[in-house]
Amino acid sequence: MRLPKPKNKNTMKTRKEIAYAYPTSPSAEKLGCGRKGCFYVALSRLSKDGAWLPSKPAPDARGYDSATHPELLAAYAAAEGDAWRYSF
Repeated sequence: MRLPKPKNKNTMKTRKEIAYAYPTSPSAEKLGCGRKGCFYVALSRLSKDGAWLPSKPAPDARGYDSATHPELLAAYAAAEGDAWRYSF
């Protein structure tokens, strides 16, 4: 799970988290779990001004019923970025 490479050659910091998409939210709809909600891997980047951009589902994210689902944990481990301390 990787975000597109930045256009400039400066290294941008990325963080990853296990996030929850609430039922009927845009993220839940995108992940195919709009009626019940789900857990997924989300990524965020540090902007040039030093603020974190909002987290978004990883490019190949899937929704899972449990935050401890083995496939979700494997996807989280494989995702590029530093673990965010407030992640599930």
